Amino acid sequence: MGLSGFDPVPLRRGVLVASTGSGLAINVSGAVALKKGTDYSTVGSTNNVDFGNTSLVRLTGASAQTITGISGGSDGELLTIINAASQSATISNDSASSTAANRIKTGTGADLTLAADATISLVYDSSASRWRVVGGTGGSAAY
Repeated sequence: MGLSGFDPVPLRRGVLVASTGSGLAINVSGAVALKKGTDYSTVGSTNNVDFGNTSLVRLTGASAQTITGISGGSDGELLTIINAASQSATISNDSASSTAANRIKTGTGADLTLAADATISLVYDSSASRWRVVGGTGGSAAY
């Protein structure tokens, strides 16, 4: 379970961390749990949303929610959005309503409708200065 050529440091059973000289390598054996943030209930169209330091967000608005951009992305950051509301939410594609570095590329060239109980995963691409949808379920756009 070691990282070949490195001196891994066990942090917890099944988790090894090692410096690669050009970065950090993490080897996880078992489940990975990502930190859930506060539920996001702001309704209407929201630009440059600040979800804080989290990897999992639940949309819980009482009426339609539209996200045009997400602030604070860093290279390779992963974010999962769950629509826990009873109606669809919209993830805007490359909306000029948000700052360029906060915009989202849905991969379809169009806005993405996130059905109730559906989930999407995004990754931040610092080379493009955009969030990119990398997978999801239950939306109106194909992945």
